[in-house]
Amino acid sequence: MPIINELEELSLNAWPAHQSLLYSGWVLRFSGGYTSRANSINPLYDTGRANKADLLAKIKDCEDLYTAKGFPTIFKLTPASKPDELEETLAGSGYLKSDSVSVQILDLADAEQVNTLSGIADPGGIRIVGDNELSPEWLEGWLELSRPEPRHRPQIEKLLSNILPERYFLRLERDGQVLATGLAVCDRGYVGLFDIVTAPASRQQGWGTRLVADLLNWGQLRGAGTAYLQVQTTNLAALRLYARLGFSEVYQYWYRIKQLP
Repeated sequence: MPIINELEELSLNAWPAHQSLLYSGWVLRFSGGYTSRANSINPLYDTGRANKADLLAKIKDCEDLYTAKGFPTIFKLTPASKPDELEETLAGSGYLKSDSVSVQILDLADAEQVNTLSGIADPGGIRIVGDNELSPEWLEGWLELSRPEPRHRPQIEKLLSNILPERYFLRLERDGQVLATGLAVCDRGYVGLFDIVTAPASRQQGWGTRLVADLLNWGQLRGAGTAYLQVQTTNLAALRLYARLGFSEVYQYWYRIKQLP
């Protein structure tokens, strides 16, 4: 499933861990505990068939590394995860499965609705602000809307500041109040969408749609032919928005988590 690994690599670049370790086809990521994506083991590549004892030993090595840092051991799994027996082995070793995340793509050559929406005039004094670098204003607006735990702020700022591919931090404002924020990352002909959030009082008014359209338009201008995003399968409002824009699911990923002993 080459497209799965391609999208997984792109998302690793767009959401960079503070530290990474390569272990025989697996990518281990550490970011101070902020988000499972940035603190999980990504078993992307097949390095040859090993026996059950070897696999269990490899899993134990990973557990020791995460436990030493005071974090649970988390595997991020896809239908292409290697080796094939990994999921069964993790389940049998006490790893619990999380809710799934839908990975979706959109062919920007067919995104007529996106082009139309991004050209709509801005009613009501809306201010659209985009930056190629993380700004204090974008970060403060996103923190206000997303409300992560305050202790994670240093990890969040470091992660977002470390994105290497071309990126675009966008926010919509009115009268100094942030209505919506989003992040686009352009890499290898793809534009990925992250951190899309709308203020509760501004939902169901089209601002999320406008924000996404502008991010996709930015990606198109930089040569992206395909957009991708990741959305919780339980987030029905977001799923409806992305379906209206033409996104379709390619695969799902999920986590297997083992808490600290």
